[in-house]
Amino acid sequence: MPINVNVDLIGRGGGNGVMANYMSQTGRMDPSVLRPWIGADNRTYIAIHMGGDPEDLKNYRAQAINTNATLRRDEWKRLDDAVI
Repeated sequence: MPINVNVDLIGRGGGNGVMANYMSQTGRMDPSVLRPWIGADNRTYIAIHMGGDPEDLKNYRAQAINTNATLRRDEWKRLDDAVI
């Protein structure tokens, strides 16, 4: 039995898909929110960019959130490196 799956894509020219179009048109896309990680205390966190150079880790703070996560912070880094 086939399963239908919707995939949204976002690029420099806009989005393809309902959620992708919404995020690209409203500017309400923060990739850090899409990567919750499990901290050493087993709570779930996201990284919030506070402004400035996005490459400088001092410009981020960890925000605890009430949701589930599957990966630890370093595991997200390794996954991103493998994809890139």
